[in-house]
Amino acid sequence: MKRDWLQIFSNFAIIVGLVIVVYEINQSRQLAYGQMLTDTYASINDRFMTFMGDDPRASLMKAALSPDQLSSQDAVALDAYYTSIIWDWYEMIRMSEATGIERDWRSTVEMGVREHFSTEPALRWLSEWAARPPFGALPSVQSGQAGEYSSAWAELTDVALNAVDESGDSRFSFKRRYEAILGNVAVEN
Repeated sequence: MKRDWLQIFSNFAIIVGLVIVVYEINQSRQLAYGQMLTDTYASINDRFMTFMGDDPRASLMKAALSPDQLSSQDAVALDAYYTSIIWDWYEMIRMSEATGIERDWRSTVEMGVREHFSTEPALRWLSEWAARPPFGALPSVQSGQAGEYSSAWAELTDVALNAVDESGDSRFSFKRRYEAILGNVAVEN
């Protein structure tokens, strides 16, 4: 009788041990996938930084204060700047999906839209971006199937566009801050 209980307990311990090993393997796989995503997005972002050039501040200033004076070089720099912001947000969402760690990315996107996409050229860019995903068919983290859009992509688009609709004359916008520095608008408390 005593031997039966020992046998049952030993078998139960082996099963629990196997479950823990499977869980740890799954965690390691998720972390490895997250690291691969991070490396991929870092490489992509490096390319966008190259397109921005040495000093994208001049292009940002023109977009905010005199958008009619934007050149084709400014358009390339601004496109890279805006795209890198979208990639950063998308990476945040994908990393959350891949690692199972929930992050409040929606408030980050809402605040970022109000800050970075508050100029007329930026709003036009954002509308064009939302009209068609520029990165092709991104595989879903859950299925890994190419040709499927991650549901996060659609949600990112919705959150960004809703933030634009709600932003109005945001006190966080580049244009508003630049004009306040130049003394063209009254600063709110």
